Amino acid sequence: MKLTASDVIKRRWILAFCLLPLIKNAFAQTDFFIAKQGLELFLWGAFPLSKNALIAQIIFKDPEINLLATEQRVELKVRYVVNGPALGKKTHAGNIALNSGLQYKASERVVRLAQPQLELFTLDNDSDASQQITALLKKIIPALLEQQVIYRFENSSPLLGNAPKQIQIENDGIRLQY
Repeated sequence: MKLTASDVIKRRWILAFCLLPLIKNAFAQTDFFIAKQGLELFLWGAFPLSKNALIAQIIFKDPEINLLATEQRVELKVRYVVNGPALGKKTHAGNIALNSGLQYKASERVVRLAQPQLELFTLDNDSDASQQITALLKKIIPALLEQQVIYRFENSSPLLGNAPKQIQIENDGIRLQY
């Protein structure tokens, strides 16, 4: 059986058509990268953040995020202001730093803090606060920021509706790998 030039061309087209899904998947996006600047912009839009605790209202503001690539964690620094009836007429303010892992919630397309640990806790007027109030705030504040959204994807990619295989924290951003 001798192939004509048109038969060869037809076979090439059939072969190309059969290989198209493989070629398309080779160029498909397999990860999403969030630059540190994108995280900062999102956080600045999400803060100030007001949370109610049983004893007081706590307002978090002025967020800063540091990416700890070697530890695969993030550090979130925020300023807080606390006031409420249980604290009398006093307002307490200071700074905190949380060291946290990250979690991706596919149904909401958000990256959240996961299991934050208090790294730094300061009070502006340390002599005014009792040790009981300080101890209570040290327990309440990390719990209030557990599951805090640090980034929301606006991208409509169907890939984002799935859980990533890994969240990789890099020096200049966060990568969701699929």
